[in-house]
Amino acid sequence: TVGIVSIRASVNEALFTVSKNFKDSTRNGGVAAIGMGEWTVEDFVNKSDISGMYAGGFFGWFRSFESYTGGKGWVKSSFKIRNSINEGNIGSLLDTTGYVLGGIVGTLYSSYDDYQLSDLDRNLITNVVNKGNIYGSRKAYQMGGIVGHNKYSWLFIDGVENYGNIENQNVNYIYVGGILGYGNGIDSVVNSANYGNINLSGDDNDADVVLGGIVSVSPNTDVIRCANYGDIHIAKIYGVLIAGVAKNVETVTYCVNK
Repeated sequence: TVGIVSIRASVNEALFTVSKNFKDSTRNGGVAAIGMGEWTVEDFVNKSDISGMYAGGFFGWFRSFESYTGGKGWVKSSFKIRNSINEGNIGSLLDTTGYVLGGIVGTLYSSYDDYQLSDLDRNLITNVVNKGNIYGSRKAYQMGGIVGHNKYSWLFIDGVENYGNIENQNVNYIYVGGILGYGNGIDSVVNSANYGNINLSGDDNDADVVLGGIVSVSPNTDVIRCANYGDIHIAKIYGVLIAGVAKNVETVTYCVNK
């Protein structure tokens, strides 16, 4: 969907599922599978379980600051998500490589990596709660309690809580965070908490796995006044990097891991 969109005081109870034998790139979300434009979502509740290759309680894939006009110019595109809750489980059993899952947003994506230009479009997630569990099998790339992956976008997360557990089996390459799974945009995570547990298992194999109670890897991210109360459990995986709050970010200030 493209345009100026406002959704307020609404509930989604539809069902979004994808067969595990489906091989294509699927995107599913309780608000929109793919979002683009200027979106405001307030007082929204998603009660549906959602699955797909890119899946989130609200957006499976959001295109932030995208050029889709045949080279004629850039389109202003961003979201503001406030005072909302996801209660549905988010997952994928797809036998395909590279899926991304988030309790609120699966992937936030910009095709342009000049942050001064994309500063025009700041994406906001404030006073939002995720209660749904997030689960995968084998080939997930990024999983986050609130956002799975932010690529080349500005993202400000304030006052959010994740209560959902994050689980994956037979992993060999994955980034998992209680709030943000992986970021290579400009991010701030403030006044937020993770209460969900992270449970990953392998097959006695070496793996590229990075886990953080709040954020795993996001080099341009500031994490301020955040707390992780969730446990992190690892079984039969070697080569794992773990941090109670964040493994690789710009700064961590006034944060605790309990």
